[in-house]
Amino acid sequence: MEVSFVQTVKTAFPSGLDTLMFLALALVGFSAGKIASRALLKFSEKLQAWLRGRFGAAFIVLNSVFRMLPVSGLAGGVLAYRLLLFPVPAENEAANMLAAASLLDRAFWILIIIAQTQLLWHLVLLPIRFIRKYAEKHTGSAAFASLAPLAGAVLKILILFWGILLVVRVLTDTQPAEILTMIGIGGLALSLASQDTVKNFFGTAMLVIDRPFTVGDIVDIGTGTPATVVEIGLRSTRLRTIEDHEISIPNADLANRAITTISSREKIRRVINLGLTYDTSPEKIEEAVEIVKSVLNNSGKLEAGSVPAVFFSDFTDSTLNIRVIYAFSGSDISAANAFAHFVNLEILRRFNAAEIRFAFPTRTVELIKK
Repeated sequence: MEVSFVQTVKTAFPSGLDTLMFLALALVGFSAGKIASRALLKFSEKLQAWLRGRFGAAFIVLNSVFRMLPVSGLAGGVLAYRLLLFPVPAENEAANMLAAASLLDRAFWILIIIAQTQLLWHLVLLPIRFIRKYAEKHTGSAAFASLAPLAGAVLKILILFWGILLVVRVLTDTQPAEILTMIGIGGLALSLASQDTVKNFFGTAMLVIDRPFTVGDIVDIGTGTPATVVEIGLRSTRLRTIEDHEISIPNADLANRAITTISSREKIRRVINLGLTYDTSPEKIEEAVEIVKSVLNNSGKLEAGSVPAVFFSDFTDSTLNIRVIYAFSGSDISAANAFAHFVNLEILRRFNAAEIRFAFPTRTVELIKK
C-alpha cells in the first residue's frame, strides 16, 4: 500500500505535542552541540597558543570534529524522537508507520551526511597547510604556494559533490551509478554552456604546473609594461601595474601568452645611444668613450666579471652615435632606474666639462640663387 507524503508526515507527527517534542529534542541536541563546540574550540585555541603552534595538523583534525558537533547534536535529537515514537522494529509496523519511520531515518542520515561533509570541508586545511609548509622549506618550489588555494578549492568542490550525491542517494534510494549517469548528462550540458570557465580552470592548472611565475613576481605579459603578480585565482590572475592599476586577466588567455618574468633575471641589461654633433673631432669621440667607460667601471654596480661595451657605432642622419651596453647587477628595477639616473647625470656633467656636445635633429637647407 502506497502512502502519500502528507499521510507520512501526519503519522510521524501525530499530534501537536509530538511536534513540540520533536522540536524540543532537535533544539536541545543542536544547542548542546553548539555549546560543546564553542567550549572545545576555545579550549583548543588556548592549548594551541600554550604549545606555540606545535602539532598544528592534530589541531586541524580536532577543530574540524568540534565544528561538526552542532549538526551532529541535531541528528541526535532526530534519532531520539524516532526511537521514542517508533521503538518497535519497523518491519512489524503498518505501511503508514513504516513510511513515517523511514522519513525520520532519512532525516537523520541526511544530517549525518551534512556533518560528515562539514568535517571533510574543514579537513581541507590539512593539504593546504602541507603545501604551504613545503613551499616555505623548499625555496625552489615557491609555486606550490600558488597551488594551495587552487587545491583547496578543487577539494572543496569534490567534497560538496560527494555530499550531494549521498543526500540524493538517501532521498531517492537511487544507486550511485545511476546518479552519476544523470549527473554526467547534466554535466555535459553544463560544460557546453561554460566552456570559458572550464578553459580558465585548466589554464590555472597549467600556470601552476608550468610555473612561469609566482605571486610577487614582476612580469611582462606582452604589453611592454611590467606588472606585479598579486593573486593567481581559479578563473583569473590579478596584476598590479607600475601606475598602481590592478588588472585581471583570464587564466586561459594568460596560459597562451609569451610571458617574460622580469624578476627572475640576475641582471638588467641596458643599451644607450649617445648622439654627438658632426663637428666633433675624432679625439673628442675617443675622449667621450673613455669618459663613459670611467663612469661605468668606477660605479661598482655592474655585474661581476662583465665589461661594458662602449664604441663609436654609426654615422646617422644627424649624429655621430656612440653605443653603450652594460649589465646592472641584480633584478631590482627601482635600483636599476636609480643607477641609470646616476649614469646619465654623470655623463652629462663630464661631457659638458669636456665641451663635448650632444646633437639634436637638424636639417640644412641650401638656397641656390640663379
